[in-house]
Amino acid sequence: MDPSAIWPTLATVDDWPNHTEARQPDHAEHLLAAASRNIQDAAGWHIGRWEVDGDEYDGRGNRLLTLHAMNVHEVRAVRVDGVMVPDSGWRLSRRYGQLERVGGRWPDGFGRIEVDHTSGFHPIPPNLVQLCVEVAARGANIPVSVASETVDRRTVRFRAAVELSEFDHAALARYTLGPRS
Repeated sequence: MDPSAIWPTLATVDDWPNHTEARQPDHAEHLLAAASRNIQDAAGWHIGRWEVDGDEYDGRGNRLLTLHAMNVHEVRAVRVDGVMVPDSGWRLSRRYGQLERVGGRWPDGFGRIEVDHTSGFHPIPPNLVQLCVEVAARGANIPVSVASETVDRRTVRFRAAVELSEFDHAALARYTLGPRS
């Protein structure tokens, strides 16, 4: 299955020439999909606009419930043990994707809370588009048939070259989910 069919792709082939001088390979679309997924995995959420029904959460008896997303546009429904929680029973922090329980706490227990929501960025922030293209471009420079190369007793593993670097993680920090509550 195409990774972009699962989660939104953060950059397109049209973005390639705007963010890198690297030659655009024939398989650029696949590289961008893979780079998108690596970035999304590192951030801990989908980043692009996404509509989720029945997102399941474990309750820990806290007032705050942290969603698996940031930049929440809308919460359509909240259910506890299958029973709808009225809109007056919670408040939303859109930016941080948190639901505060009004007049109580979320219940303890695995999978007791379900949330239907729309979240993510549309359009994708330009710095994330650039990051996605840069990560994909690094992958484009790696010969598909070569796994590693040794020169002067130093081995470079090409798979590692397409992973996110510490600088990539720093660029992604403001879009990365924190600890779950």
